[in-house]
Amino acid sequence: MKRDTERPPRYFPLPNEIFSLGLNAPEIAVLAYLMYREDRRTFSCHPSYQTIGRALKLSKNTVAKYVRSLWEKRLVHTQYTTFMKDGKGFFLALSTASTCPSKRRQSRR
Repeated sequence: MKRDTERPPRYFPLPNEIFSLGLNAPEIAVLAYLMYREDRRTFSCHPSYQTIGRALKLSKNTVAKYVRSLWEKRLVHTQYTTFMKDGKGFFLALSTASTCPSKRRQSRR
């Protein structure tokens, strides 16, 4: 596979601390996806459980279970809001600023 040298590689930062938090593999996957989707200035993102599930090949209920687990461990902050698309919908506003100590310090400034 030939690498495209005209465009810089696309990646997102994943803090090393994530592997020392005692998380299981699905929790790491959900947290990594949220960090991938987050706005780097506000440390927030707005994917639905369904969107996360499609990306990670998990059911909506399974995603909800692991988001709740991350919330209980204070690794994400959740804010439930309604989102109307075709007359129905639901999405979750998530903040991962508490995930990494360096982000926590930056977000207080």
